[in-house]
Amino acid sequence: MFITSAEFAADNGHSERFDDGAVRYWLVNHEICQATGGMVSVVDLPSRTSHVVETGTGESGSIVVSGGAVLDEAGSADGPMGHGHVVQNAAHGRYRLGTNETAARLLTYHGGPTSWQTPTTEATSVGGRSVVRRFSYTDADDNPFHMPDLGFLNMSARWLIDEANGASSGYTLGQSTFAPGDGSHELHRHPDAEEVFFVWEGEGVHLTPDGEFPMTAGQLVFVSRNEWHGFRNTGSTPLKAIFGFLGANSLDAGGYEVYHSNH
Repeated sequence: MFITSAEFAADNGHSERFDDGAVRYWLVNHEICQATGGMVSVVDLPSRTSHVVETGTGESGSIVVSGGAVLDEAGSADGPMGHGHVVQNAAHGRYRLGTNETAARLLTYHGGPTSWQTPTTEATSVGGRSVVRRFSYTDADDNPFHMPDLGFLNMSARWLIDEANGASSGYTLGQSTFAPGDGSHELHRHPDAEEVFFVWEGEGVHLTPDGEFPMTAGQLVFVSRNEWHGFRNTGSTPLKAIFGFLGANSLDAGGYEVYHSNH
């Protein structure tokens, strides 16, 4: 288990500032937490900024977790990128995001490479097929997950990017909501995937067999393969999270086992 945030990344030398004032924070990669299936980054865009986003050498998916921006990319994908909008990124691409009066924060789950490699100049011209899909997270079905036998209690999940949605090959991106007070995902593990869980809104606790670890909005927990973990909403409002698997493009591909007391 590794709990982090943009602030933690900045304090520990895992951030970089661009000439336009944007800042990229690395939350998960091999150097930081021994990740083997991919990376997670956050980019903060100040107000009134035009910033070129490089997608890197692997596939990735990004979601606007605060503020809003305007996407400038060749084809029909361009337009406003408000709170909760998602882009599925192709490898070796670039696109431009511009902000107006408000700043924006972009959370990206990168599948595949575990260290950042900037593609060659020839491969990263702005436009082309840098953005595979663009949509709001609310466009995805909100599936109720109250299945006590499987460890799901009073929560729901949306599958945003996976094998069936966008045909990703090495990562999964989703959004989950936990009911206030009793919404939880009991202890479980994934033998074939690392999980990354970002608290978008609300407060709760990350669960382990040895105890509970408080988490608030803006924090992310990285969970290694085969590590028992869970989550519970401890607040009085619904908790929204962004979850994902690195190294697997579906829940089935990552594997799933519920914890029993005889472990």
